[in-house]
Amino acid sequence: MDYVENSSGKKIYVDPRDSRGGALVASGGDFNPHSLELWNIGLAQFDWHTVIDVGFNYGEMLVSADLPAAAQLFAFEPNPRVLPFSQKTLSEFGRPVTLIESAVSDHVGGSVPFSVDLDWSGTSGLTEDGQPPASGAGHSFTSVTVPVTTLDATFVPLNPPNVAIKIDVEGHEMSVLSGAAGLLSHVAKSLVMLEILHMGEENIALLAAKHRVFVLHGPSGKIVRVPGRLDALRKVISHPDVYPQDALLLSHPQDFTAAMIPFSEVRRQFRQSQPPRNSFLRKVVRRLKRVLAAR
Repeated sequence: MDYVENSSGKKIYVDPRDSRGGALVASGGDFNPHSLELWNIGLAQFDWHTVIDVGFNYGEMLVSADLPAAAQLFAFEPNPRVLPFSQKTLSEFGRPVTLIESAVSDHVGGSVPFSVDLDWSGTSGLTEDGQPPASGAGHSFTSVTVPVTTLDATFVPLNPPNVAIKIDVEGHEMSVLSGAAGLLSHVAKSLVMLEILHMGEENIALLAAKHRVFVLHGPSGKIVRVPGRLDALRKVISHPDVYPQDALLLSHPQDFTAAMIPFSEVRRQFRQSQPPRNSFLRKVVRRLKRVLAAR
C-alpha cells in the first residue's frame, strides 16, 4: 500500500491506482489545506464530545485535524474500493475511531446504488436518476450497491451532548443534513462543515436563510457570515479572498466571535492590499477628458 505521512507523522494509506490518492501523497497529506483550516477553526472553539466524518475517503480530514482529546470519533465510508485503505489508516491512527461502512442520506434501510469513480475516488457518490455525481464528469465509473442510513438513526440513540460533523458527499449534502435534523435539534451545540461548491447560489441562499453559515476568509484565517439574501450572498462567496468550497453551520455563533471577521473588514483589507493606481495615468486621463469636453 502507498501512504503519506502528514505533518503530525500520521500515516494515510491510499490506493496507488487512484489519482486522488496520488494527489494526496504529492501534497504531503494536506490536499485541501483551506478546508482543513476551516474545519480546525470549528473544532478549536469548543470541547466537542462527538466528531463525525461523513465521506471519510482516505481520512485526511479526520486524521490530520486538531481533534478534541476526549472526543468520540466516527467515520462513514461506503466505497468498497477505498475501504481497505481507510481501515489501514485507522488501524495505525492511535485513537479509536468507529468506521461505519455505509452511505448517509435522508432515509434508512436497504441497499442503494453507489457510483465508484475509478479515476478520482473523491467524486464517488450515491447514484441519482441512474447518473453518477456530476462532479465526476468524464471519469470512468462502476456501480455497486451499499447500505444507507441517517445520522439521526445512528446518533440520536447515543444521546451525545454536542456534535461536530464534516459532510463531503458529492452533491448529497442536503440529504445528509435533512437526515440529521433530529440530531441537530437534540444536542445542546452543533457544528457542521459541508461542501457548498457544487450547490449553486440559490441553494446556498436557502441554506443561509435557515442556518448560520460562515466561510473562510483566507488572509485573516477567520470566518465571515454568508447572508441569506442572494445579492449580498454573491458578494461574499465571489470575493477573491473568500474560500468558497466549504462552509460552517454554527448553532451558537456567539462562541466563535473571536474567530469572525465582518465582510466590511474583508473588503477594506482587500482594497488596502491592492497596488496603488498610477497617479500619473489618472492625471493624463483627467486632462484628456477636459480637452474632449472643451471641443
